[in-house]
Amino acid sequence: MSVGGILGLTALTTFLLSVGIVIAVFLLMGVIGANIAEDRGNSRFAGFLWGLILGPIGILYVWTAPHRYICPECQEGVKPAAQRCPHCQQELAPMPTTTATMFALNPFISIFLIFAAILLGFVILLSLL
Repeated sequence: MSVGGILGLTALTTFLLSVGIVIAVFLLMGVIGANIAEDRGNSRFAGFLWGLILGPIGILYVWTAPHRYICPECQEGVKPAAQRCPHCQQELAPMPTTTATMFALNPFISIFLIFAAILLGFVILLSLL
């Protein structure tokens, strides 16, 4: 017996409840993607869209996207390899390689995370049925 049958809900009500839960989960993933993107110096809006549209896959994409650093002079995003800020022409110190940039550069970790996100998406989808 389904959850809707146990609670005495009609099929339409159960369907609408399931759709509402999926929408809420994807909105939450959009917010998580936006926060990750902002922490990594990337566009908050783009991170939200990636998380909203692709769910867990979008979050993993935002997490593995190349990190942008902030120029200390003009506070604009700068690529890690830049020696001079493209906005204010300020000289930049070399950026050290961090764990986050190593994850972004390793394609095997990115592929593993994408498959894990797909599996997680299927588990969430099956749990709602």
